[in-house]
Amino acid sequence: MPELQKYNYTLVNNFYTPTDASDSGVYSIASYLNAINKALEHCLTSAYFSVTRPAAAAANTVKFTYDGDKFAFEAPAGFGALNIEIWMNDDLRNLLAGFEYYRSPSPNPNLGSARYSLRHKDFMVNNKMTEEESSVNNWNTNDTLLFSSNKLPLINEQSGNFTGSNASVPISILTDFFTTGVNFKVPVTINPINNRYVALDKCPSIYSLDIETYIRKKNGQIKQLMIAPGQHFSVKLEFRKN
Repeated sequence: MPELQKYNYTLVNNFYTPTDASDSGVYSIASYLNAINKALEHCLTSAYFSVTRPAAAAANTVKFTYDGDKFAFEAPAGFGALNIEIWMNDDLRNLLAGFEYYRSPSPNPNLGSARYSLRHKDFMVNNKMTEEESSVNNWNTNDTLLFSSNKLPLINEQSGNFTGSNASVPISILTDFFTTGVNFKVPVTINPINNRYVALDKCPSIYSLDIETYIRKKNGQIKQLMIAPGQHFSVKLEFRKN
């Protein structure tokens, strides 16, 4: 959990990373942003007793927000004059990389190689500081949606490796789509702008097809997607003869 250093009210955050090795990187930005704000509120509560807490640090007013495009930091007028420093470790700063920071060596190796102080006093405009460049894509470890088939005689286009026990087994790619920024917690429809054709090898008649879907993460690992009960998946294929 975050800890508050006395006197200069420094927030050192090391309480989570975006995903762990067991999942596919699919999660809600809102839930993690809420966790960050809870940690920030915890530190402000520790800094002031309720009877001494100034209006510029009132409960639930110092927070990070998200408008669907960029993150912003909001605080009441006068917050900068309180000289509260908000420090982040490498992981948290990467999630909110569009802000300006001061960088210094980390006092604790467990918190990463460096720590970063949010420059809210320098860049707040009308009680708000918005990212210069959006860091939303940093919140998603997924990179590509892959489609594969074991029964189509593909002239192999292979990419990446499985995670887990089958780490050395590549897959044959039917097609793929760049997915950074895609929210897989809602129904997703992919409409390609251009047709993509793959070459098939000569073979006897094809009587059945199979389509498998995978997520390739930014580190190159591949994880198969499964369809839960009550959900559905469909794909259209076009065959042409040379």
